[in-house]
Amino acid sequence: MKKVITLCLFALVMILGTESVMAQSTAIHTEINTEATNKTQELRKTAKAKQILN
Repeated sequence: MKKVITLCLFALVMILGTESVMAQSTAIHTEINTEATNKTQELRKTAKAKQILN
């Protein structure tokens, strides 16, 4: 009986740990995507300016 309870508690802790890792991962990806979007917009402006000059 002790082993079953221990196994259930272990599984519960693993599930809760996975959710917090996913939340951290999502926040990091959102920040990276925002930076990438800003950089892409800057590059587009630069490319358009070069096309106008040529």
